[in-house]
Amino acid sequence: MAVSLALVADFVLIMARTMAWLYAAPVFSDRGFSTIARTTTATALAFFLTPVLAQQAPSPEAAELAGLGGFVMLAAGQILAGLVLGWVASVLLTAFETAGHHIDLMSGFSMATLLDPQSGNSVAVFARFTRLLFVTLLFATGAHHELIRGFVLSFRAVPIDRQPDIAFDVPVVLALLATMLVASLQIAAPVLGALFLTEVTLAVAQRVAPTANVFMLGLSVKTLITLVVLGSALTFYPLYLERLVSLSLDAGSTLLGA
Repeated sequence: MAVSLALVADFVLIMARTMAWLYAAPVFSDRGFSTIARTTTATALAFFLTPVLAQQAPSPEAAELAGLGGFVMLAAGQILAGLVLGWVASVLLTAFETAGHHIDLMSGFSMATLLDPQSGNSVAVFARFTRLLFVTLLFATGAHHELIRGFVLSFRAVPIDRQPDIAFDVPVVLALLATMLVASLQIAAPVLGALFLTEVTLAVAQRVAPTANVFMLGLSVKTLITLVVLGSALTFYPLYLERLVSLSLDAGSTLLGA
């Protein structure tokens, strides 16, 4: 395919949306994913998508947006669309780390915080563990392919020669955040239920033997219960990840007005 000015313009517009998406999407936006790697990934995706999307027929709106000013507006729209898609995926997939915070709070591990080199924040033990577990499952189960596939399909819903119709409805955003919170509670539910029963058992033991140091015993017991139940519940986490990826793709399409 001959390189023309129109093809270069298509590449720039695709690159703008791709780079914005990578800066907001989960895992790709972490500090562990360097700027060079992010730029290289965006360039590779843009090179791959440009010949495919260049075959699409231009819309009447593209002719109206002729000139440098119209091109800048189109590029800004692509950046906004990429940020929205990445933010939606990041919000829903943060449910794993939020579930870890719930477990840390109930098990007492919230008193010990560590520096997470990926996010740069101080998080407790299980919050960091669930985040690393999410990253592992994302690539081990092939869910990252679904995220990339959903991003590529966004060009079909909102072509590069059109301004995205961003619909920031408050009910949609609130429903998105509520879904994330409910999903985090569902992920942590087995461990939280086991810890609640452990607390009840320790309270009964304290009433039966008031002189026993149940508090010191409870720390060891809750640690053991947390590790055993969390290890047993790991088999269900890929199912939660698959559902959250599907929900993030649907929510991104809704916010883009597709």
